[in-house]
Amino acid sequence: MPPHPFTPPALLAGPFHRQDALSAGLTPRQLRSRCWVRLFSQIYVHASIETTDEVRFEALRLAAPSGAVATGLTAAWLYGVWTPRPGDPVPLHFATPADQAGFVARGARSSRLVVDSGDIDEFHG
Repeated sequence: MPPHPFTPPALLAGPFHRQDALSAGLTPRQLRSRCWVRLFSQIYVHASIETTDEVRFEALRLAAPSGAVATGLTAAWLYGVWTPRPGDPVPLHFATPADQAGFVARGARSSRLVVDSGDIDEFHG
């Protein structure tokens, strides 16, 4: 019988950044085991956690660069003015400031906008 994988309790609450896993004592090899699911580059979640719309959004928030904002249907969902049809996931739409390098996240639609940071709540806020 194989040994149980090392699962730090701090990593069982939801999505986390690779650096948090390493700081919690996981090795890069352990992070590649089946008990961890890679959602975006550098962002993982424990396999026991259901990949809900909220979990996917939190993972994108962790992956996105500073200054990124939710847009389109994602913003409408966050503000409670739109919901997807039953069984359909919330599409992940976000934008980064036009003066920053582009950011690509598989499974999310990105754009670049001229953003007045005084008028928005950032993903990282």
